[in-house]
Amino acid sequence: PVYTAGDTVGSGTALSYYEHASGAGQTSTYTHSTTVEGSTYDYAVYAFDLYNNYSTAVTVSETPDLTPPSSVSLDIVDSVTEFSLSWVNPTESDLAGVIVVRRLGGAPTGTPSDGTQYDLGASVMSGNVVYTGTDEAHTDTNVIANGTAYHYAAIPFDTKLNYGTPLFASDTIAQVL
Repeated sequence: PVYTAGDTVGSGTALSYYEHASGAGQTSTYTHSTTVEGSTYDYAVYAFDLYNNYSTAVTVSETPDLTPPSSVSLDIVDSVTEFSLSWVNPTESDLAGVIVVRRLGGAPTGTPSDGTQYDLGASVMSGNVVYTGTDEAHTDTNVIANGTAYHYAAIPFDTKLNYGTPLFASDTIAQVL
């Protein structure tokens, strides 16, 4: 038989169906967007041929984590040529790190999108990522002493890329005459 989304298959329900004309080496993705935190979901993937012969299932289980880590406290200290940022990481066991976003002239706005990984230089929150990692400090040396206000946001994220609440700090390096 050919199964389509919603069909009963064994003790479960078919969520999706993909067909490729030449399936060798091709990949497909499926996003289950209606999950509930704390519930375990079991998935089975089958390949089949033109005669509806099904392979043995490849299985995986997942328990969604939709809870972001708690916030960090953010401090900033300036010198003539750099800003030293420091924070205390949250204590959640699934903490993966912190991103620091810099924006000139105004505070970063919005929030990062859960499920998205942001690398150095990535555009997010109307600014750019200047740090990502598990340290509790970062020195931003890419600054100019011209009176421009530098604004930062530190946002913790967990292993499922759930982002916590951004905390902000700003400072200005005075123009040297």
